[in-house]
Amino acid sequence: MEKRSGPKNWPAAPLEVGSPRLTEEGPAARIGGILQRLSSLPGVRGVAIADHAGLPVASELPGGAKVLEVTAMTTLALQSCSSVLRNLTAEGLETIMIEGATSTIVIHALGQGQLGLFCVLDKTGSVGLVWLESRRCARELEEVLGV
Repeated sequence: MEKRSGPKNWPAAPLEVGSPRLTEEGPAARIGGILQRLSSLPGVRGVAIADHAGLPVASELPGGAKVLEVTAMTTLALQSCSSVLRNLTAEGLETIMIEGATSTIVIHALGQGQLGLFCVLDKTGSVGLVWLESRRCARELEEVLGV
């Protein structure tokens, strides 16, 4: 499989959960399994991984979602919050939670901000459960992607 420049084991093109590439052995299959596990939690509407430029690495988002726009904006949120922490001399951004009227977004920085994992859940989901599981998934993804 052709690789993009970036951390080792990075897929050459965005991975859609359920695609044949995610059923093969190797890093792509592990990434797909992690995203499927996270997206199967009650109330979770979608998950994705974005690179430092905002490009999707892998995603499982509902139909009609604009994957590129969502991953770009998620990356911008990570970068902005990292800047805020740096300006407050409080390094080490790990997680951002954005709570809206009908949904919550949990964003984890992977590999010191090289990548971002985000999860969108509706109000029926348990924020605590999703936060714990997405944090666990973030650490697994760091291992798989070598960041």
